[in-house]
This record gives sequence, C-alpha cells and structure tokens, in this order.
Amino acid sequence: MSSKSRLSWTSRAIATVALCTFLPVALGGCFGRFELTRKVYKFNQDISPDKWIQWLFFLLISIVPIYGLAVLFDTIVANSMEFWTGDNPVSADMQRTFHGENGEVAVVTYRVDGIMDVDLTAANGEKHFVRLMREQQSIVAIDAQGRFLARVGDLNGRTALLAN
Repeated sequence: MSSKSRLSWTSRAIATVALCTFLPVALGGCFGRFELTRKVYKFNQDISPDKWIQWLFFLLISIVPIYGLAVLFDTIVANSMEFWTGDNPVSADMQRTFHGENGEVAVVTYRVDGIMDVDLTAANGEKHFVRLMREQQSIVAIDAQGRFLARVGDLNGRTALLAN
C-alpha cells in the first residue's frame, strides 16, 4: 500500500469517525445542559467566597485544562446520550457534608429536580431531616413526613420568615 493511499484511507477514517461523532448533535438541534461543565463551575464557585481565590483557581483549572475536558466530555458523550435517551449521565444527585462548630453534621443532597434534602445530626447524635423546595417566590421546608415547617422568601427586599 503506498503512502498516498494510506494517507487517503486514514483521512477518510478520521473524517468518518468525526462525522459519526458530531452528526447526532448537529442534526438534533439539541446542545444539552452541559451538566459536567456546570458542576466544575459550581465547584470553582464554592472553593472560596473570596473572588481572587476563585479567579486563581479558575486560571489553574483552565490551564490544566479541566474546563476544556469537561466541555469536550459534555459535547461528545453526555449531551449526545441525553439527546438519544433523555437522561444525562452526569445529572445524578450530588451530596455534600458540612461540619458545624459544635460537632453537628449536615449531609445535603442536591437532587436533580432542584430539591435539597438535609439530614442533620446534632452533636448529641439526635437526627433530623428537612426537605427544602423552591416555590415561585419562596422556599418551603417540610419534614420527613411531608408536614409543612416554614416558608422563607423576600419581604420588601429582605429575607423573612413568611409562614411557619
């Protein structure tokens, strides 16, 4: 096989793979939610409340290139799967654990549907559960049995307890 025909075959193979990879996204008119990229962004945002530390971390993960890899994965894999199946493989519930100054532990589950489940363990071991759900102009807290606990929202430009 001559080098010219080998190059031609290689070029055609690469073009075919590229076309098969990007065709579903291009023809579908769907560019997806970019869930992994959003999670990287959220992680960067939560790294510190200080904007300078966030900026430095952003530079680091842009140079490394975490953002680039997240966008590439979202574009080729996750968003294509979401287009064909309706489910994004990155859209799983996410959990974070917070430790209080007095030994309290809160395990917060950020659900795909936007609801937050909070499992609280007091320093003495007593357990509590609260579910937080967003409404149009407020956030509602309910207990494990689905009973209403409180509603918090904006009242004349200030956060206020609207009902309990």
